[in-house]
Amino acid sequence: MEFKLFFEEVSDELTGQRFEAADLGNFIVTRYENLENTSFDIALIGVKASCKLLASSKNGIDEIRRKFYHLKRGKEAPKIIDLGNLYLADTPEQTYARIREVCEMLIQHQILPVILGTTHDLDIGQYQAYEDLNKLVYLATIDNTVDIASPASDAERNHLNTILLHQPNYLFSFGILGFQGYLTNGEKLRVFEKLNFDAISVGRIRANISEIEPVIRSADLLSFDISAIRQNDVPASPKSTPFGLTGEEAGQICWYAGTNEKLSSLGIYGYHVDTDTKDFQTAFVIAVMLWYFIEGFYHRKGQLDLGENFHIKYTVPMPQNFDLIFYKNKLSDTWWLEVPVEGKKSQNFARQCLVPCSYNDFQQANQGHLPDRWLKGMIRKG
Repeated sequence: MEFKLFFEEVSDELTGQRFEAADLGNFIVTRYENLENTSFDIALIGVKASCKLLASSKNGIDEIRRKFYHLKRGKEAPKIIDLGNLYLADTPEQTYARIREVCEMLIQHQILPVILGTTHDLDIGQYQAYEDLNKLVYLATIDNTVDIASPASDAERNHLNTILLHQPNYLFSFGILGFQGYLTNGEKLRVFEKLNFDAISVGRIRANISEIEPVIRSADLLSFDISAIRQNDVPASPKSTPFGLTGEEAGQICWYAGTNEKLSSLGIYGYHVDTDTKDFQTAFVIAVMLWYFIEGFYHRKGQLDLGENFHIKYTVPMPQNFDLIFYKNKLSDTWWLEVPVEGKKSQNFARQCLVPCSYNDFQQANQGHLPDRWLKGMIRKG
């Protein structure tokens, strides 16, 4: 696949800036011939709008780049390629198809795509990239409300409906995280509960942010709408309110996502450069979120290998006359809960045998209570 045909290269003005030795701009490749036989880990993709008609005259993605390139690298030198900005199509559906094709090829080459875009409906293309990969996927989305509106509504308010009803259906499960109850239709949440989807409000995240980590660790792809972050931190998000996540909490969530070895794509959406501050505060917040994700990526620690060299196995007898099996990763302190599966455990089905969980779930089991995550896992694998 000739990626260069899909993208407008990063401008010389951005790549020609003066960088200090530790600046990420020194470690990001922006000029390339092809991606065959390359060793990149992460690819940045800018999407200015869902179609040509909706594109702003200002290139907000470049403002994010401007901030990101000047952040400092971590202990490990990152292997990042910035593909540039995707050429927009005449219709949103055509743009989704381009995102799908690019992301699918990157994932097949074991390069993790990070999409930086304006509207949240762009995650339709991100999700569709998994259609031909022969696997069920868990989609986690961070948003201040549930974007399921009537079919006649605009694509951004209805993109989840498009994803959930997509055929063929390869959605294993779904999680909506960071929603604000006063913006969210309670009937929609009740439907999610019946479907055993995960729904975690901003209040629950704030009470104990570590409890969101197992949900993020379940995800194959993460779609983050910055409207979930409070307005003071991201003034260039028209849908934000004063009561969302803090910038620090958004960074923590991106760190969790980076450390998730199963996660193979990230989208950060909702940036409208026209309403940002003079010093582009929102662009800086997104750049730092991206920095935390990349740092987390380079701290992945083999959590999916359950050998005794990496994990401690705990057996907890339950009053119902069976045992719960927990695993604790020695390096990352993350926890897993085994869900019994009858028959042969194929590679595609193995993801359903282990449920990411927390230390709190282990404590509940020791008190004789079945964790909710075990019950949900039993229902999903059935």
